[in-house]
Amino acid sequence: PLPSALGDAGIDVSLIEDGPDQPKDILGGPAIKWESTDPEWWYDGGVTAPPSFTVDGGSFLERVEVHMLSATVESVIFYTVGHDGLDSVPEPSLETGTLYDPSRPVVFTRNGWIKAVAFHLYAHDSEVAFTDEIRIRIRPPELFVRAGDLRPLDPTMDPDELVPLELDP
Repeated sequence: PLPSALGDAGIDVSLIEDGPDQPKDILGGPAIKWESTDPEWWYDGGVTAPPSFTVDGGSFLERVEVHMLSATVESVIFYTVGHDGLDSVPEPSLETGTLYDPSRPVVFTRNGWIKAVAFHLYAHDSEVAFTDEIRIRIRPPELFVRAGDLRPLDPTMDPDELVPLELDP
């Protein structure tokens, strides 16, 4: 149970108490986890929900956009990106990470990984979340050859000097 002094002080504690109004993380658990000890303040023992990703690894053609979300209301996410393996990606923090802007997804145009952590002013930092490898495939070039399309690359070259393209069956 929460300290009764909070309710007596007129503070709405419905969002941190077990019940239908409590925010949930993407797995259905409480977004703010409450320790069973008797904390001094309502946020003691609360842990910010870790970030989740719209893309958790996989293979994509040319590019992919990755959005992040923490189920803890009013939390912020800091992230780091690396391209040489998950172990090479620095641990995100307020000092080493980039502040995630939900209106600007992280765009991958080459292989990489993301590590992210969520922060909230009145809760403990989340665990570091990370993606599996995000692999970007490049579209192979498409070549079309039609009769009459052969032109000299060098405009001074005589078109009669072009050799017809021969393909093996």
